[in-house]
Amino acid sequence: MSQAKIKLRFAKIKTTLTEAAKTNFLPRKISLAAVWLRGNGFPLVRF
Repeated sequence: MSQAKIKLRFAKIKTTLTEAAKTNFLPRKISLAAVWLRGNGFPLVRF
């Protein structure tokens, strides 16, 4: 495989990972925070 093709493939993988991270990261963080708060005696937090 040529260098250009390899570079292109890596770029594609990188963008895919970045997009996935962007879309999944925030909801996961929020739900983790919610679980943590609930576990520490904050039953008022509901998701």
